[in-house]
Amino acid sequence: MDKNYLFTSKRLGFRNWHHDDLDEFTALNANPLVMEHFPNTLTREETAEFIDRLIAHFDRHGYNYFAAEVIRTGELIGFIGLAYQTYDAPFCPATDVGWRLKPSAWGRGYATEGARRCLRFAFEQLGLERVISTCTLSNTKSEKVMKKTGMTKMGEFDHPKLKSHPKFEKCVWYEIENDPLIVAYSRQESERLIYRRADPQDIPAWSGFFVDNDRLHFFDFDLQKSKEELAEQWIAMQTERYSTNGFGHLAVELKSTGQLIAMGGILPRELDGKSEFEIGYSVNPKFWGNGYATEIAMTMKDFAMRHLDSPRFISIIDLENTDSSKVALKNGMKVFFQTQFMGMPVNVFGIENDRKSLEPN
Repeated sequence: MDKNYLFTSKRLGFRNWHHDDLDEFTALNANPLVMEHFPNTLTREETAEFIDRLIAHFDRHGYNYFAAEVIRTGELIGFIGLAYQTYDAPFCPATDVGWRLKPSAWGRGYATEGARRCLRFAFEQLGLERVISTCTLSNTKSEKVMKKTGMTKMGEFDHPKLKSHPKFEKCVWYEIENDPLIVAYSRQESERLIYRRADPQDIPAWSGFFVDNDRLHFFDFDLQKSKEELAEQWIAMQTERYSTNGFGHLAVELKSTGQLIAMGGILPRELDGKSEFEIGYSVNPKFWGNGYATEIAMTMKDFAMRHLDSPRFISIIDLENTDSSKVALKNGMKVFFQTQFMGMPVNVFGIENDRKSLEPN
């Protein structure tokens, strides 16, 4: 069985489900203690259908109620994860965070640790605006977990899926919001393009950037690696940036086709002892010559000037990279100075921030 984790917390690994999990998951769902706050336990057939739904949910959304394992032992302890909900409730549609663990895993803080890590995944990598969580009124232990993760109680509601089970119908609803600035950053659009956070599913498409590209020497890459390895390295770097400060290169898609054609965004930098915001753009060679780099650069400059409290914004460009230099000039920048960056001589193009934030006073 593939034990590669999508992400980890201190003690737990999170992965998609496999049909090989059926025996262990059946035992969990058939346990009356585990299912105390649900109308029924689940049969083996119902659990198999549940696994099918979880896998289909992951294929559609890129997340689900993840199979949660103790990293040290590889033990499957249940699920902790996310699910997109559309039932009739005042907070739907929404993504919720939920958990279901075997009794031997109770009392060790796994639910809280896992829920916090899944919330990080939801906000930092998926760029979700908000996440909710629900449980029955009697499930005080789960409600404590919600509070420990920083969620706020929003109210109570009658769960539409539990109308035929009055004992469980009344539920509580908690919610937590992402930073609205980061949400806005990762959901931009321009005339021809859509911007979103990059994720590992982009590796096959983004590997094309590393084919027949005579400008790769401008980047700090080990060009002995395969195109897939380089794409994976690039996207992992963006994921780390999202986690650190919310920014980083975004995946850029054509509105007309949904094709991934570029990466571009705002990159916090330390340059010559100063904190800067760099506007970066990289286009798959197959799509050069269409003005996409300029459109990306202008979109990011506009966002930066509207929302970021910085006196200027820059683009760091190798002295020999004339095409990127032309893009910077079209973006209203000029050469501020020359310096060394990652061991290479570069021009630092820049533009002063002379626009006020559009955030309400």
